[in-house]
Formats: sequence, C-alpha cells, structure tokens
Amino acid sequence: MEYMIVVNGFRTLWQSGSSLARIGVALLCSVFMIFSACKRDNQATRNDEASKPHNSSLSVVRIVPKWEDQAQFAGLYVAKEKGFFARREIDAEILPGGTELLAMPALNNGEADFAILHLLTVLKSPATQPQLVNLAQISQKSSLIIAARKDFGINKLVDLKYKRIGLWKGDYQEPSLIFNRKYHLEMDIINIDSSVNLLISGLVEAMNVMRYNELHQLYQAGMDEEDLLLFPFSELGLNIPEDGLYTTEQYYLANPDLCRDVADALMEGWLYAINNEEEALDIVLEVMRKNGLSANRPHQKWMLKEMKEVILARPGVFGSLEKNSFDETKSLLSEGGYSPSTISYERFYPYVKK
Repeated sequence: MEYMIVVNGFRTLWQSGSSLARIGVALLCSVFMIFSACKRDNQATRNDEASKPHNSSLSVVRIVPKWEDQAQFAGLYVAKEKGFFARREIDAEILPGGTELLAMPALNNGEADFAILHLLTVLKSPATQPQLVNLAQISQKSSLIIAARKDFGINKLVDLKYKRIGLWKGDYQEPSLIFNRKYHLEMDIINIDSSVNLLISGLVEAMNVMRYNELHQLYQAGMDEEDLLLFPFSELGLNIPEDGLYTTEQYYLANPDLCRDVADALMEGWLYAINNEEEALDIVLEVMRKNGLSANRPHQKWMLKEMKEVILARPGVFGSLEKNSFDETKSLLSEGGYSPSTISYERFYPYVKK
C-alpha cells in the first residue's frame, strides 16, 4: 500500500504546522508521483486498467456525493480514475447525487455505503435515523456567503433587516436561518432551488451562495464584483466547515479497515487534484459529460481553486475533523433553536488521536 504511506505521511507532516514542512511535503509528493508514474509505465498492468477493477475479490463500495457531479467532488473522481481505490483493493462505485438520489437518505436506507455530506446536516439529524460517523473532513472552513445587491441600499450588515432573501431548500438553509436569528435581521425568506436568477432579476435583494459555485455564476451572468456586498459566514461567527465523508456507525464498526482505506483514497485523490489541477479538471469534465451534465470549464476551474482554499484553510490540518469545529457546530445549532446530536466527538470522529 505505497500510496497509503504517502497520504498518512502527508497528514503527519502537514499537521506540524511548519511552512517549510508543508513545502517539503508538496515537493515530496510531486517527486513520489513522478517516480510512481515511471514505475507504472513499466508494469504489465497499466494505471488506467487498475482504475477499472473487475476482480471479484475487491471490496465493492458505493459512494454518493450530496449534489450533482462537479469540481466540488474532484478528489472523489480523481481517486477513482487514478486507481487510488483500486490499489487498496476497493472497487468504488460513484453514484449520481442530486435530486435523483439524495445523499443522506441513500446512506440511511442502505442505497449507499458512504456519502459526502454537510457537517451541520449530520449533527442535526434526528435520533431516529442511523448514527453517522465522520471518516474525513474535506473542507476546513465555511464557503457559505450571503450576497446582497448594493443597488437595493445594502451597504452594511444591518441593511439586510427586513430584506427579501432567497434561501435554498435543504442542507444549506439552516446556517442562513441561524445567521438571520443571530443578527436579528428578520429577513423575508423566499425558498429557492439552485438558480441565481431571482437575485439577478431583483426579485430578491440577497441570497445565499457558495463561494465556489453560485458566486461565480453571478459573475458569469454579468454581475460585477462592485455590485455586490458579500457577507462570508467564515468571518461572521458561523464558520461551519461543510463537506465530509460519512458512513453509518454500524458499517464502520463492521468494516473499520475498509473505511480507513476509503477515506485515505479519497484524500489522496484530493491531494492529487490540488497538485494537478488541469488533469483533475479533465477528469471532472469527462464525468460530467458522461452523466449528461453541462460542463463549463472556466466555472469548474473556479470551483476547484476555491475548494483548494477551503481544504487547506487550517494550517496543519488536512482531512481531519477538529474538535473545535465539532463543538462550534453543535453550539451554533443550539443557538439557532435546533437540537444537535448528543454524540461525543470521540465517537463521531473515530480517528481522533487518543
């Protein structure tokens, strides 16, 4: 398992917090990848064949992202394409996420073995649902932003009071509702799906956007940066990191080594994507085309760049769920009027250092 050694070594060195150590890690990984590529060229079984295993002895797992295929999940597709799952004797089937297959229900009812979900969503799940555990915390800070139009007289936070705000249904609405309550804004909430059209047309004066996605859609649609006032949650006491890899506690207890391997392969995929952005984009766009999705390279490039920022946002942390993130998320849920899970950090994140 040569790549597992590299990923685990990367985590250890990265967590030293030293800039020199992190630069050294990046160089080490680059050299290792070049060496491994040369080595694979001399092997009878090429890497592209390894990424499409047909051996019945491999462990078959089903992984579902929480939304449709895009660069938000680049590490997952790269791990599959580059054979990082296969080298760990895993046949990873990536299920299509989005409205056709909602990630949380799919994991809860056994349609998927693993899912990429929002930390807040998992920690507010009712006790009647299967207990989930975090195997890898992909993002390390919130990407959520309230984008407001200045031409409606919004020039500071208090100007949002009583304004019409478009909020998505589902996972990302709760942080915005907590924001509304925290700052006593009493905004008029308009439920929307995923479109930015209501803000562009002026039917709402503000809406929630992800920095890696909808914010760039607004710019691509013709809105200028100076037209918008942005309220990043990461700077407003609402820094809830989003994407993480989850499975049920029952599945983890039955397959602890497999779960560790899946998490390591995923984070190795992200490491490769960060260091090989153009190749990662090619992989993402090919997945999108195969699944009949519109593939906009400039937008996906923006998304990958922003995902890199949130993945590497905490010095010394890569792929781990920090206790302060866990505690702060539960605290914000309580402040927002929700009942957070009572699970302990050590049980929720089984890879915590003892």
